[in-house]
Amino acid sequence: MAHTRIVLDDHFASDTINEGVAARAGFVESFGDQAQNELEELRALFLRKAVLAGQDLVARPLRSVGHTLEQLAGMTLGDTPPAPELDRLRDRRGRPLTAPCPTPGGRRPGRARCPGGVAAVAAGCSLWTSAW
Repeated sequence: MAHTRIVLDDHFASDTINEGVAARAGFVESFGDQAQNELEELRALFLRKAVLAGQDLVARPLRSVGHTLEQLAGMTLGDTPPAPELDRLRDRRGRPLTAPCPTPGGRRPGRARCPGGVAAVAAGCSLWTSAW
């Protein structure tokens, strides 16, 4: 196979989206006056959610073998056993964000672990992060 073409079908803006993707045009270029800005904030939001989901996938097996929330809160990613979920989480964390990661109170953690560690997942805080 020398070429593959993937298209969005059965969507009210299919033609516009498909043309924009084929031209590697941005959102604003594709939609003109209908778009106020590019999608960086939305992409960053989805990436933050993916990181939180990945953290959950890393933390759950540790909880199932008896680690307490307090123990997990003191751990770093380097303390966790190798796993495909850990590799995916590290990959997601390495991607740049254009918007700050939300933490309780709107603060950005300035240290290697997010305040509250694994227990903070429910509060919407990213754990094991230094890049946020």
